[in-house]
Amino acid sequence: MDYKELFVNIDGAPEIKEISGIGSVCWYGGESLMIITSESRPDQSFENMDIEEVRAESKLLSEINVKLLLCLWKEHDEVRAYFKSDSSRVRALDFLQVVMSGAGLVKGEARAAFGRITTATLWLVMGEMDLTEQLDYFKKMSISYFGDCDWIIADEYALSKHDEILEMKKYVKKHVPWAVVKSTELAPAGTILNIKTLENETGLDITSEDDTYVMIGIQGEVYNIKAKKFDNSYELTDEPLDIFSRMTVFIPEVKIMPEEEYVSIDEMAHICYPKAGAGIYARELERRTKVFPVYDKKNYFLGGGGDYLAVRTDDLTDIYIIQKAIFMETYEEKES
Repeated sequence: MDYKELFVNIDGAPEIKEISGIGSVCWYGGESLMIITSESRPDQSFENMDIEEVRAESKLLSEINVKLLLCLWKEHDEVRAYFKSDSSRVRALDFLQVVMSGAGLVKGEARAAFGRITTATLWLVMGEMDLTEQLDYFKKMSISYFGDCDWIIADEYALSKHDEILEMKKYVKKHVPWAVVKSTELAPAGTILNIKTLENETGLDITSEDDTYVMIGIQGEVYNIKAKKFDNSYELTDEPLDIFSRMTVFIPEVKIMPEEEYVSIDEMAHICYPKAGAGIYARELERRTKVFPVYDKKNYFLGGGGDYLAVRTDDLTDIYIIQKAIFMETYEEKES
């Protein structure tokens, strides 16, 4: 089906007092996405509003339960955008980075993001796509975000692709140092920790628990791991982490939520080394891919062509994505 046919034009502007001069309104029901164009920039307060707040004040948005909202307007010689998400399937920053085709400036986090692209650049990109209407560009790129991507639900994939997984090449971790810290050393049990990672710049949210550790890779990549899995996979040392000498690409930031108080992860973490033995099945990705892990339905791994899909050999439901540079530096093919 053509991308235009997936959108329905809506007559009558939704009542959103922060947005004046609303022009066109279109709706993509497949993903609960609404695109609004306006004559001018929304009020400053709109930037800080969650989509639930916007939805609550608009009867139309509430009735059709809008989960994703893209607001577009022209300012100076640019097209600008706010995007808000109320879906665990879509991080706002991730969405706008795709929609702007990497040609615009985008900033934000999981629930809200702002983007801008010069009109000249946009026309250039549209010309390459044989498009003449700017709104058509945003419709097409919105559909591309969902369609030109593999969406992997870990437990479903492990079942449906079982034989294919077993045919992947096997890899083991090289004997290179990692770092680890118990989550309860960062904050009391039950506290939400937001950790900005190399793979997820909007921040990974984890709950501090006695059996939850935070792993830090050699380039600053971060993920949470249960104590049992850590004990089976790594050997802990007493060597403290010197984050500035080891984390050469990215230094993770940890915030205690909801106060957003920063804590220094390097003051508490220690070096650990992978144990010999169990490794992963892995294959190189050919295109953009999301993986929704079994243990965390609110976050997802994101990778592109050249990155690697990884599946633990001792648990085929434990599926994640490893960036290419990290994979090459930390894994080696297992000798048969």
